[in-house]
Amino acid sequence: MGKLINEIGNKYSRLTVVGRAANQDTTAVWHCFCDCGNKTEVTGKKLRMGLVKSCGCYRKEKTTEQGHKNKLSIEHVSNVLIKNGYELLSDYIRSNKKATMKCITCNLIFTRKISTSLYNANGCPSCSKSLNGFIGAEFFKKNPHMKSKPCKLYLIEFEGNNEHFWKIGLTRQNINSRLSKIPYASKVVQTFEKTLEEVYEIERQIKKQYKPFRYFPKLNFNGKSECFKIPPELNKYSLAR
Repeated sequence: MGKLINEIGNKYSRLTVVGRAANQDTTAVWHCFCDCGNKTEVTGKKLRMGLVKSCGCYRKEKTTEQGHKNKLSIEHVSNVLIKNGYELLSDYIRSNKKATMKCITCNLIFTRKISTSLYNANGCPSCSKSLNGFIGAEFFKKNPHMKSKPCKLYLIEFEGNNEHFWKIGLTRQNINSRLSKIPYASKVVQTFEKTLEEVYEIERQIKKQYKPFRYFPKLNFNGKSECFKIPPELNKYSLAR
C-alpha cells in the first residue's frame, strides 16, 4: 500500500475535495463537491489523472450541446419538407425520428422517418410510382387527380464503367435528386415539363421509337430498363415533339 496523498482542499477541474470517503479495497476515495452543487466520491488516482472532472454534469452539458448542434431547426425542416412536397403534421424531435406528414400532391397522410422525406430518399407512398416513371394507363384510372400534376420528361446521357448510353424517363422529383441515385457520370441533355398525363404519352411514344436500341446497364439502379444505345442520327431527338 502506497503512501496516502492528502487531497483535502485540492481542486480538480469542477471538483473540490472536502474529505475522506471509505476506501475501495486499498484505494483512497475522496468526498468532492462539484461546482454545480452536487456531491460525488472519486478515487485520488482518477482526480490526479484528470479522468473525472465533475459529478457528471460536464458530460451531460457536452452531450446536450452536441445534440443541439446536430438538431436542425423546425423552421428549416418544415421549409425543406414543403419544398420536397410534404407538410409536417406532428411534432419534430429529430430527423432520424418518425413523424406524421402529408403529401401535398395527393393529400395522403403517412408516418415515417423525417430524414427519408427531408432528403427525398423515397417519394410519397401513394404517388411514388409517378416519381420514377413506373406508370401506365391503369395508373390514371385509379388516380385521376394525378393527370394534371406538373412533371418533367428528361433525356440524360451516362458514361462510366466502360459504358455509354442514354436514359429517358419522367419524374416529379428534382432532377439532381434522381441522378444522385444512379452510379454513372451523367449529363442532362434535355428536360421538358408539362402535365403528368402529357409527358407520359410523349415518353411512351419515344420509348416505342427507341425500342430497337434498348440497353441494359451493367450497374444496378431503378429505371435501368428505360436506357438506350441511341445512334448518333437519333440522339438529338427533341422531347418537345
